[in-house]
Amino acid sequence: MNDQDGTLARIGMRIVELRKLKGIKQIDLAISAGIDDSSLRRIEEGRANPTVKTLAKIAKALSVEIGELFDGKKEYSITDPDLKMAEEHFGETQGIEKSIEFLKSNGYLIFKSV
Repeated sequence: MNDQDGTLARIGMRIVELRKLKGIKQIDLAISAGIDDSSLRRIEEGRANPTVKTLAKIAKALSVEIGELFDGKKEYSITDPDLKMAEEHFGETQGIEKSIEFLKSNGYLIFKSV
């Protein structure tokens, strides 16, 4: 397989990023998406060229839009459940400010809901 422009590698890295952000194990994502765990492993490593149907299954299992598998940026509201997960990653003592910095450093755009 030839991935000259790195598209498959970027998609794979993005899937790993989203999976880890959501605290999902690789095997659990594969089961939830209804795909073989070895297939998911190859996709995450950028060694497979998944179909749109497979990407849609992965996106659904990750509770994201399929476009988020191609784009490393997502806007988050302070009420977003993923932000809460990031906050839990740091523990309650470090609070939401550290969570916001964590998300920013990982390429997310943050905005405040009004």
